[in-house]
Amino acid sequence: MKGLFRSRNGHGIHSPFVFNLVTKVIETKNTSSLSGYDALVLRLTDYFECETVLFPVSDIIEVRQVPTEMTAGQLVEQYSSRTGENTLIIVDRIGKQPEMKAFWQLLQATEQATVSLDLKHLGMVFFNPKLPKKYYKIHWKN
Repeated sequence: MKGLFRSRNGHGIHSPFVFNLVTKVIETKNTSSLSGYDALVLRLTDYFECETVLFPVSDIIEVRQVPTEMTAGQLVEQYSSRTGENTLIIVDRIGKQPEMKAFWQLLQATEQATVSLDLKHLGMVFFNPKLPKKYYKIHWKN
């Protein structure tokens, strides 16, 4: 993965896209009644002005577990074929479940994946050809 970059509160991030995402969405104080993960998904939906969030096909795709009958590689194939120019795939539990981490690592290594963010237990992979391929490790306190 090109360019490991660690950040806290957006300090030192030179990509305007990632800087704004970190400072305006990820590190924004939770004002909703939702918990950390769910509140973040809500803020992402608002920030990217998604009219609807449908799972598993939408601009934001949320993956909370790898089905037992599938391998991480099969799941990557399934989701990669559904990605568009403005797709974000959020992968939960990357720091807690080995199969989710494997899925997330394979997903971010695909040719279509561009920016990927590691928030310790949560991974985000953007599929936008206008963005350079880069990996960021963000210290998120949820």
